[in-house]
Amino acid sequence: ESFLKRIIPELSALGHSSVRVKMLHLDKVFYGGNRYLSKKFKNSLNNFIKTLNNLLPLLEKYSFKLLIENHQDLSSIELVDIINNLSPEYIGINWDIGNSYSVFDTPHTFLKNAGDYIGNVHLKDYRITATDNGYKLIRCALGDGVIKFDEIIPELTNKYNVKKMSIELGAQLSRECNINIDDYWEVYTKTSISKEEFKEHINELTSTESEIGSLYEQGVDISKVIKVELNDIVKSINYLQSL
Repeated sequence: ESFLKRIIPELSALGHSSVRVKMLHLDKVFYGGNRYLSKKFKNSLNNFIKTLNNLLPLLEKYSFKLLIENHQDLSSIELVDIINNLSPEYIGINWDIGNSYSVFDTPHTFLKNAGDYIGNVHLKDYRITATDNGYKLIRCALGDGVIKFDEIIPELTNKYNVKKMSIELGAQLSRECNINIDDYWEVYTKTSISKEEFKEHINELTSTESEIGSLYEQGVDISKVIKVELNDIVKSINYLQSL
């Protein structure tokens, strides 16, 4: 909160009108939407909302907007509830498209629920592979995974007038979503899709090939990992240009 109070006036003076924020992760089990593993989630969420509320006078003073990223922690419905309870004028969403699959959402349900609140987009793709506990989201170049950018991007630009987008390749550490464990679902009280529909959708996208994960996770020499990462950036740019 203190950092944002210092940086917002500086950003505003430089001509910026928004900045991305995310809820603080106190432990990594939030990734993959595995909130059931954490005793800190509710406390983190309440503190986050309190911080946003405290910043509202400053945001109004500088006509500035905070864009909350769905950082594998909050679903579209939860984000919209937070925004509507605080201020849609000064709080919006930084949508990471790939992260939708980690919190009981799909890109289409997320966009349907929260499209009007999106101010910036991270273009991220994932491959999905099955695990004993559920499924794993594995990084890849844009166009090599499950995200249908040819459907999503036109809707973003034409229907919701979103212009700010950037490429974000997924982390080298894959994210596992433990949907085969019953406790996984209990922390999601309001959802945009049924448990059965979501599982069916994931099964349709899941690769039949077993994957350990990224090259980094496979123990490949770091120089090769770097080379592939740079190639994936170029590949992603070429893919977007083809659209």
